Amino acid sequence: MVYLLSAAYALASSAYAANFYSGHDLHRFLIGTAEERALASGYVVGVNDAVADSIIDGFRFCVPPKTPRWQLTNTVADFLELRPELRHIEAASLVAQALYGAFPCKERKG
Repeated sequence: MVYLLSAAYALASSAYAANFYSGHDLHRFLIGTAEERALASGYVVGVNDAVADSIIDGFRFCVPPKTPRWQLTNTVADFLELRPELRHIEAASLVAQALYGAFPCKERKG
């Protein structure tokens, strides 16, 4: 757990320095070494945690409680694999798009 948190911090720090982390960067980590995949997983989970039930770039997603981390990561990995033309977009926005596609919020009634 400490390793994952350290990896996520390192990724977030480098993203902050560059102002954003692109879909190309995230995809490269998702298909990379075990350490890079752990880093990418931490990023995906971090975006989910940071914007849960909120809107990011027009996308609002509602991931059910206790959804496994691997499912979130695989959802984003599949999305990026199938849509290489979008990888130039900021990674957080692409995570939101992928999670919106898999976990759209249900409309609340009255």
